[in-house]
Amino acid sequence: MLESLKRDGSLSRLKILYLVSYHQNPTSRLTSLRVKEGRWGFAPLSSAGGHPIYLMEDAAYRELGFAGKPAPSALAVKGAVGRVIYLGTYSKPFATGVRVGFGIFRKNC
Repeated sequence: MLESLKRDGSLSRLKILYLVSYHQNPTSRLTSLRVKEGRWGFAPLSSAGGHPIYLMEDAAYRELGFAGKPAPSALAVKGAVGRVIYLGTYSKPFATGVRVGFGIFRKNC
């Protein structure tokens, strides 16, 4: 993906990559930690556009799995500290009528 943005000259405008990594609609697929480390590795993102690129991980559906533990967040990827904006909610798994969400990110993000 970064290569195609680089080819068409859009990479310098990219600031944030948005990722739904748990139970993606409409496929319900999960993004494994291995894929997050490889595809979304933070070394290439640090200099790809000449500025830091952040990863916004939307984990609203993380707790809705039925088999085993969910894959670790992108926060577990080496080099991710200060580069991941993690978004979660209590609405989907616990209180569907209540809209309460949260974000985890470094202060200087």
